[in-house]
Amino acid sequence: MAWKRIDMTGQRFGALVAVRPARRNATGGYVWHFKCDCGVECEATGSEVRYGRIVSCPTCSEKRKRAAVTTHGLTRHPLYSVWGAMKNRCFNPGTDRYCDYGGRGITVCDRWANSFENFLSDMGDRPTGKHTIERKDTNGNYEPNNCVWATRSEQANNKRNNRQITIDGVTKTLAQWAEVSGVTESGIRGRLKRGVCGAALLAPNTRASR
Repeated sequence: MAWKRIDMTGQRFGALVAVRPARRNATGGYVWHFKCDCGVECEATGSEVRYGRIVSCPTCSEKRKRAAVTTHGLTRHPLYSVWGAMKNRCFNPGTDRYCDYGGRGITVCDRWANSFENFLSDMGDRPTGKHTIERKDTNGNYEPNNCVWATRSEQANNKRNNRQITIDGVTKTLAQWAEVSGVTESGIRGRLKRGVCGAALLAPNTRASR
């Protein structure tokens, strides 16, 4: 089966930058020529790098394997999958969430992309299992000065499309008003659609008048 070639020229995948397609392989896919950050040039299939199976040249890959052995199994660390998912969102066009991350130009800094140990050292363990990695600037990259551990509600307040509502001169996000009032987000949203405004948005009675 012949595969349609995906143009990856100039795109970064971990420590590799795609230079040019080299040839087609036996299955009809494409082998690409890459340049690693260390300066070494190598070849790999496009699918292997897009899905994160190869993220550097063989020399660097071997170094990482040796480092993993000397760090006593960090691949089993609870945050290793978080680190992998973060890179997947930014470097893998085949993932569902790529359009919201890598597709928008969001990337992972080299310090983190090439080392889980650096990521763990900079971020530390998450406070609880409910905390996930959050970018303070949602248009910024995954890097030490832009990332924190945050709960779901804290992340909701940082969404690009989050609605700001002003009541009695105080402005909060919809999620924040829901948290302080006890009225659900869907409840407040429904009242807004019905034309309710001001303090009535937060009234305990779900049948608040207009």
